[in-house]
Amino acid sequence: QQAARVPVEDAATLIRHFARLGRDRIPEQRGAVVAIGRLATAHPSLTAAALKGLKRIPAEDLQVGTAVHIRGLKLEGIDVVIADLASRSSGAAKNALTVNNNVGRR
Repeated sequence: QQAARVPVEDAATLIRHFARLGRDRIPEQRGAVVAIGRLATAHPSLTAAALKGLKRIPAEDLQVGTAVHIRGLKLEGIDVVIADLASRSSGAAKNALTVNNNVGRR
């Protein structure tokens, strides 16, 4: 994918940028999280930086769609981020992080 073509140093810079974007601009939060996930998946050495960036999202501003996306990320250590955000959030965003939805699964 395209994220794999980005040099690791540039990907690290982008992760920091998207972490700030997700923290500071609520309407752009989900897109920032998607980008962080793609970059960290393409560059596993940046997983720790990605997790740190995701933890910076203010729980009170966490959107439900963003919470659903975070829960679906396949990054080592994402459970710690989910637990942290869930402990600081409430309402529908917290439910999106914590409720196990097995609809359609067997």
